[in-house]
Amino acid sequence: MIINFECGKCKKKYDYNVKKICMENSKVVFRETPICTFCGEDKDYFLSEKGQGEMTELMFEGKIKIVDDLS
Repeated sequence: MIINFECGKCKKKYDYNVKKICMENSKVVFRETPICTFCGEDKDYFLSEKGQGEMTELMFEGKIKIVDDLS
């Protein structure tokens, strides 16, 4: 699954294939950590506005697995 991110370090926007997305206890978990294609940053990233829309669309399409631990 390709999602658009913004790098917190260089501030550039980039697409990254995170492979799979899950929601675990209301937290988004990506199978692969997004790595900035411009500067290589892998810790300081967030969804761009476009990426937020992509995530919403994937949720409505049922393509994000939701795992809630209610124990």
